[in-house]
Amino acid sequence: MFEDRKYDRLAAVPLMRGAAERYVEKGIRPGQCLTAIICNDLFLAFAYADPETTLLMAEICKWMYNDIPGPAWGSKKQMEAWIDAGGVEGHMEARGKENA
Repeated sequence: MFEDRKYDRLAAVPLMRGAAERYVEKGIRPGQCLTAIICNDLFLAFAYADPETTLLMAEICKWMYNDIPGPAWGSKKQMEAWIDAGGVEGHMEARGKENA
């Protein structure tokens, strides 16, 4: 479930890559554009996107769909739960405590 997230696919959007990695790995709240993408609100995502991000929106969405854990995106409720859990690191820590 929490295997390689392939952040190199976001190399063309360096600011988005860093925010995406911090959000997925540590549950750090992202900026407005990435929040809108995570919450499945593409109209709002395009409203917040800079020109570079706008051109690469399809690639960003493909990466999210294919490479990050399903519980990390899809709605505001899922995003908030992911942040509250601490991202992949928080999930892994909780899993370790359950197995201890």
